[in-house]
Amino acid sequence: MHGARDETSGILDALAALASPHVSRVVVTRNLPSCGAADAPPARAAYPFELVVLVNEAPQGFAVNHNRAFAHCTTSWFAVVNPDIAFPWGDPFPALLAAAVRTERPGALVPLLVDPRRKRAAPLRGMVTPWEILRHRLPGASPPADVFWLPGAFLLLAESAFRAVGGFDEGYRLYCEDVDLGLRLKRDGWSLVRVEDARVLHRGRRSSHYRPGYARLHLQSLIRLNRRWRGRALPSRGTPR
Repeated sequence: MHGARDETSGILDALAALASPHVSRVVVTRNLPSCGAADAPPARAAYPFELVVLVNEAPQGFAVNHNRAFAHCTTSWFAVVNPDIAFPWGDPFPALLAAAVRTERPGALVPLLVDPRRKRAAPLRGMVTPWEILRHRLPGASPPADVFWLPGAFLLLAESAFRAVGGFDEGYRLYCEDVDLGLRLKRDGWSLVRVEDARVLHRGRRSSHYRPGYARLHLQSLIRLNRRWRGRALPSRGTPR
């Protein structure tokens, strides 16, 4: 969290309202050391899960924060859940976990991420290249035939797969961590699956579109990603289901 107390409280309340038997612990990271007590998520004995709050001495990136958060998880599955996620269609975890059972070597799964402005799910993406970024913005663009990565706004991860590939690459400060993780999972033979009968609402803020600092970080991450993966062939595994 970056001081967004209301949004953090909102996702905690939304997870509590699900009363999902599959959510046993929620880890919240206070990323800004300047956050005071008023910015902390409220302590509520009524949460149907254990709430763990981590406090950073200095701001860290997405990869560092999630790697540290997942070190506090002891289950075979854990999830990245952005605070701008909502659950108007109910609990997505049963459908996600059922799909994992049907999947050979499941590594990561996502529900449909429905954009409230467009009233439809965000499309699957191919390998991130300048052409791919342009192509998916063109009218009538079709989704790729194969899944290369899954968006990190809501991402269910198999603990065994996540540990096997070394978690998120902490060399990324912000943006492309989910792309790089997906490519490493795919490279090592883990399946990437979008589950069509699980849906969540994603109110994405798209900060890089209008804030220069975020745009710079986005560009740096794209350069790092391109240098690492340019020209690499990946196995075909994890087609849309």
